Amino acid sequence: MQLTISSLHLYPIKSLGSIPLNTAQLSETGMAYDRFWMLVDEKGVFITQRDIPKLALFKMQLSDKGIVVNNALEIPYELAEKGEEITTKVFQDEVAGIKESERVNNWFSEQLGQKVSLIRSSKQNPRFVSNHPDTKVNFSDSNQYLLLGHASMNNLNTKLAEALPINRFRANIIFEGGTAHAEDTWRRIQIGTSIFEYTKLCGRCKVTTINQSTAEMGNEPLRTLATYRNKGKKICFGSYWKLTSSSDNQISVGDEIVILVHQPINNY
Repeated sequence: MQLTISSLHLYPIKSLGSIPLNTAQLSETGMAYDRFWMLVDEKGVFITQRDIPKLALFKMQLSDKGIVVNNALEIPYELAEKGEEITTKVFQDEVAGIKESERVNNWFSEQLGQKVSLIRSSKQNPRFVSNHPDTKVNFSDSNQYLLLGHASMNNLNTKLAEALPINRFRANIIFEGGTAHAEDTWRRIQIGTSIFEYTKLCGRCKVTTINQSTAEMGNEPLRTLATYRNKGKKICFGSYWKLTSSSDNQISVGDEIVILVHQPINNY
């Protein structure tokens, strides 16, 4: 069974557009700069597409100096001067962030028509994964890497009146080959020189119902997924992983996924 990475996706700012990569650099918090930034409102509460669907329409690019938003705003990888530190939450996790400059915050506030701030992850006060306390993350919902197979997506689309693109699920690593939901049953995999361990299934929310090209919201795919992908109180699709070792800290499109530990399960 050949399993091959078909695409890699970086999400520098939580809930905004993705950047497709040919090669992803791996770090101690996930892909380098994945969910490294996050928008918060005036009260410091984090903002996502759940609140503002049009966040999906902000397009991201990488430059030598930083990330570029909508070909209009460049945010440097490194702060030129120390910003204000704040504490907020990503769901139940308390996280530390550093505010970007007024130039950056004013630009986003103007675009969204409300007062917001962009914060970056604090390297001095890292966030650890709640169910894997040896693992660090930035502002992702819960874990480092989200893995999803085209077979799972193809299976879902056979149940829908209108097929949906896989970008609804905002995965980092998308692969070809295998059977639907095979990624649920793996426990340890190797990609190139990098070893990853399974952490948990990915519980899904209404962001999956948002068209990532138009920001329009509907009922699918959650309505259909609820008929066959319920586990406990969550609708699960895709699996979360953590990096445990790597000699070159990178993975690329076309790399083979090798299953090191496989554990057949019957969750549904």
